[in-house]
Amino acid sequence: QEEDSLITFFNSENLTHKLLAINGFSSLQGAKNISKITEKLKDSNIDIKAAAAYVIGQIGDSSHVDLLIESFKGQDSLNIDNIFNHNVLEAIGKIGSTDEAEKIATVTTYRPTDSLLTLGQIRSLYRFCTRGIVPNQSIETSIKYLEDRRYKITVRQMAAQLLSRSKDIDLSPYADRLLSILNKEKDVAIKISLTNALSKAKSESVKSKLITSALGNEDYRIRVNAIKSLSNYKEELMVLDTLRPLITNPSIALAESYADLLTSATAVGM
Repeated sequence: QEEDSLITFFNSENLTHKLLAINGFSSLQGAKNISKITEKLKDSNIDIKAAAAYVIGQIGDSSHVDLLIESFKGQDSLNIDNIFNHNVLEAIGKIGSTDEAEKIATVTTYRPTDSLLTLGQIRSLYRFCTRGIVPNQSIETSIKYLEDRRYKITVRQMAAQLLSRSKDIDLSPYADRLLSILNKEKDVAIKISLTNALSKAKSESVKSKLITSALGNEDYRIRVNAIKSLSNYKEELMVLDTLRPLITNPSIALAESYADLLTSATAVGM
């Protein structure tokens, strides 16, 4: 009944009513009238098409991934850097497979000025990563965006989030590049995410950087993440001793993070 009520507004002459009705399907898992949404991928209004793409991703039915791919206007000579293509890319990340992840990750033709396409690409790869799909090229693309400050800050922040949130990946081969990015970076959100990502890149240079960050004067969230990332080295007495002043730090977050590190080290027999 709720679906039927929403559908009655699909042909409304009022654009706002139509958009609200389409977006209303985003919370309806297993919607029976999904075909009414997919039809809107061909709508002449870009906002309607973009809303439809978003909703298809939210509903989460992988059988519609081919429709999304077909609707992607990659050959549109007028303007491919638009909100519709952005939403299509992100939606594919919510329902696509490893094959689609690899194809999106290997696209290298998007320019820094293609702000919506690059954001759509990295959001798509981020959505894949939250589903446990992280092809190596996703890591390469994320690092490329982080290294090149011509890309929008929102793109670079999402790239850092992808590296931070991805599970069961080894960033050790990228340790030097990540440290170089981190040492030059000014954006706090990126630094917080990258510091957490360094927990997946074990090396002496990474360990040194994390210790410096933990004891430094940076944003406390960066310092907390540095302490947590040092869990890779919790069996090294030197690390624990070097960080020991943190136990009396006036910041509860820092003191507790060190205490947690110390507790985990004790648990493994230190």
